[in-house]
Amino acid sequence: MIKGVDISEVQGQVDFNWLVSQGIQFVIVKCYEGNKGKDPMFEKNIAGARAAGLKVAAYHFTYPLPTDNIHPGRSPKEQAKLHYDAVGDDIPFVCCDMEWPEPQDFDKWGVTRESIKQWTLEYLEEYERLSGKRMVLYTYLFYGYHLKLSQEFAKYPLWIANFDFPPKMPYPWKDYVLQQTGGGTTGIKMTLPNGIPIDTDLAKDLSLWHPEEVPTPPMPEPVPEPTPIDPPPVEIPNPPPPVVPPGANFWTVLLQALQNLLNALFKK
Repeated sequence: MIKGVDISEVQGQVDFNWLVSQGIQFVIVKCYEGNKGKDPMFEKNIAGARAAGLKVAAYHFTYPLPTDNIHPGRSPKEQAKLHYDAVGDDIPFVCCDMEWPEPQDFDKWGVTRESIKQWTLEYLEEYERLSGKRMVLYTYLFYGYHLKLSQEFAKYPLWIANFDFPPKMPYPWKDYVLQQTGGGTTGIKMTLPNGIPIDTDLAKDLSLWHPEEVPTPPMPEPVPEPTPIDPPPVEIPNPPPPVVPPGANFWTVLLQALQNLLNALFKK
């Protein structure tokens, strides 16, 4: 498994060379939050990670809220446009962070599980239309269970926040591409030299960054059908010839044979 971290402005000044010394190979950087604005550290974090030789990706924290006249830019298509314009085209892949609002706050924000699912699907489709790239979807186990996600979400690769090994996954996924293994102070704990906790992640391989470098497993060699072997012939012994007393004529032999047959029938 390939070790990585995800960061935002919360981590402040990140020592990316120190991350490299800890075996970290990739960084997923927060780019945008809903219709609120770009993470102020996005460009600096991307540049710093690349300068240290780390692989980079980006994520957007979505606001799946109903539209109104007071808060422009809330619709899924508007947020997709804001997020795509902010991240640019030179990031290998981008993630959609689906974890808010929390279920206990649904009524407060005027959302339901159905409205969140529909909003998110429209957002994902619009982002793919704009960028030509399918997003990776981040969520955590309980949130996925609570939303009761439909099969339509399965086409988006999963970044699962679950600290079990192997991780448990919500329906409809059967596999994942990224696993968040620590949430700062829970799971696998990691603290930066500046004293601020950081989220830890694992990737199965580098196919998200370099799909052409992941070898296709070879086809198994064909196994020839076994040649059937005929069983050896079973020899059926010939019945012994009837014992004919010396000097017996034909009629005597015939009568004896009939007598033997009758005796055998009566015994049965």
